[in-house]
Amino acid sequence: MLRADLARKGAATRPIRPLPLAVLAVAALLGSAAQAQGAPKPAAPKNDAPAEQHLFGDWGGLRSDLHGRGVDLSVDYTGQVAAAVAGGRRTGADYAQQVQFKADVDWSVLAGVKGFSTHAILVDRAGRNLGTDYVGDNLFQPQSVYGGAGEVLVHLVEAYGEEKLADGRIDIAAGRLPVGEDFATSPLYCDFLNTAVCGYPHSLPAKVGFTAFPNSTWGARVRI
Repeated sequence: MLRADLARKGAATRPIRPLPLAVLAVAALLGSAAQAQGAPKPAAPKNDAPAEQHLFGDWGGLRSDLHGRGVDLSVDYTGQVAAAVAGGRRTGADYAQQVQFKADVDWSVLAGVKGFSTHAILVDRAGRNLGTDYVGDNLFQPQSVYGGAGEVLVHLVEAYGEEKLADGRIDIAAGRLPVGEDFATSPLYCDFLNTAVCGYPHSLPAKVGFTAFPNSTWGARVRI
């Protein structure tokens, strides 16, 4: 009996070994994961940005109504500020702008004329040319939207009719056409601001008969 009591007393007074730190960490992680699974998911952040694709919205539903009838109208504004910070005649900055009105009519929707559509673009340009005022270079304009439209309030860029045949495999257009829009365009050109390459290589509009935006000529073209 004495030995048994001593043994029990020794077992009771023996210090408890702490659990390894790794075991405690795993248990804490498992508990956190279980709690996260049971907790409700937080609501997605509210997007307060306007869903409109146009600055002036849908015009009270008029834009969508016109589109449903085959008529698409748009007004675009482009403003360019260019500065000469060194070299040239002197340092300084100039501003040029373009306001463009575009109308596309799908006559197959509007009047049932299959494959036929009409297109028109009008522009108004204003501002100053940095090349003339500060750089001293009249050949390559730093601002691509300066000039070319004449000293008029509204300048006709293009107005033509287009007919698509054989499920669009044959495309015929006739009217006032900028030649460069069909024969000398690239998505890379207007990655550069100046008119040396935007919107066409500058040597092309210098050729007789080659018209570049915003100018056009009477003509027709067939694309197959």
